Amino acid sequence: MLDFIREHDGLEATQRVYMSVGDKEGIYKETRQRHMVEHTKEAHQLWLDKGMGAAGLKLAVEPEGTHDDLFMMKHFPESLKWLFGNSEGHLQFRRMSGEMHVPGTQVWDLQSHLSGREYQIYIVEPMGPPPEGGYPVLYTLDANATFGSLAEAARLQTRGPHGMVPFVIVGIGYNSNDPIVTSERFYDYTVFADDSELPKRPDGSAWPLTGGAEVFLDFIEYELKPLIEKEFPIDRAKQSLFGHSLGGFFTLYTLFKRPSTFRRYFAASPSIWWKNLTLLQLWENNKVQISLHETEIELHLSVGSQEKPNMVRDAHNLYQLMTEDVYGPKLVSMIEVPNEGHVSLLPSLFSPMLRRVTS
Repeated sequence: MLDFIREHDGLEATQRVYMSVGDKEGIYKETRQRHMVEHTKEAHQLWLDKGMGAAGLKLAVEPEGTHDDLFMMKHFPESLKWLFGNSEGHLQFRRMSGEMHVPGTQVWDLQSHLSGREYQIYIVEPMGPPPEGGYPVLYTLDANATFGSLAEAARLQTRGPHGMVPFVIVGIGYNSNDPIVTSERFYDYTVFADDSELPKRPDGSAWPLTGGAEVFLDFIEYELKPLIEKEFPIDRAKQSLFGHSLGGFFTLYTLFKRPSTFRRYFAASPSIWWKNLTLLQLWENNKVQISLHETEIELHLSVGSQEKPNMVRDAHNLYQLMTEDVYGPKLVSMIEVPNEGHVSLLPSLFSPMLRRVTS
């Protein structure tokens, strides 16, 4: 083909060509395929030398791209946009304010039929074919705050040939630009608490509406999960839930009330203090059921050493209570991360958590 391009004139003025290649194509080949990238670039340069301009010829080199359908499918819609989106073939620029798209992700607007409440569902698409049994999946709360970091961690750490097995991340968030959507999460992540059962807020304001944990759990189990399983082949034996702060309360609540909903539970800086330590009583009431119901469950607790003393103390107390008891999950782990606070704790947890999710 290169000889043909050298010996013949360039393309007609009315013709347009979109070329794409992954910069890792052919790296494991011993045949001429090992030269795929350099040959593609050479063909592109030959056409440029014969007078093809940027309006009629484009080469897209995909970083970390390999010779497989995933990267080819990614470029197919891009080629259509370039070839047919602008008949003059001129480059177009669009200034976007406050928006960034993470490659390999999608966002759904979803309204619960059970409660009428509205959510934005953020999804990290798997970077390869499913393992035998389906993809592991991580459901994460407070997606407005955590999804971007998790998505980039997944995109980097599932790259071949030595990356993690492909998996799906499902972030549950809200239609808001705020990282912490206070009123919505207070309702979804909590059991009802009277003001007399809660401490005074530092600014003296009233507590938001609370008590939606059960219906929110119904939404996840009976509405969201079936939709995800229609979109991707999911390994139901490898489903995990991650929550931080009040999301950590909800994670523990889910484990104590409906243990078989997930296999692995990750509770970071959990708000065990909520409603006069009601989680401790919930554990006591349900520990036998948890032990008998599902023996493969794991719980992973974490807290930052620089958090409020009661947050650190409560997490350690719960860990001690659960590990000293004869009942409970198969595995309970606890980590106190040095020099991290309530929020700065989060990035340190993501990579170890993703490795566990996919194991």
